[in-house]
Amino acid sequence: MENQQQNQNHIQLQMIAQQIGQMQNQLKMIDDQLNELTIIKQGLNDLEKLKKGDEILAPLSNGIFIKSKLEDNKNLIVNVGGNTTAKKTVPEVKKMLDKQMDELKKLQTNLLTELQGLNLQANYFENKIKSKK
Repeated sequence: MENQQQNQNHIQLQMIAQQIGQMQNQLKMIDDQLNELTIIKQGLNDLEKLKKGDEILAPLSNGIFIKSKLEDNKNLIVNVGGNTTAKKTVPEVKKMLDKQMDELKKLQTNLLTELQGLNLQANYFENKIKSKK
């Protein structure tokens, strides 16, 4: 009976370890997204400093750029989903990015709280396993 309980403790610990790993991956993805949004916001700040006619590098694809001249640094075309675009001002886009960042930070905080709980559970089962040896 005691051996069966030890096996259950090991299984519980393995399941918790898997959950912890998944949460750590989610947290990494959130961190990457937050960094990307920060870079985009910095790019918008830099864009506002440019003047009409300034030469810029416009992305065609990931890592592929073309030299072009800036026609408008006040309005942007934004993909709003479903292959639909909308014209938005730089401040509107910054506000949109801030909202996305706030949502990601809330999710990050919730995941960190859950992760702490899982770590406590893992410690509990580790101690149970050690105490039975």
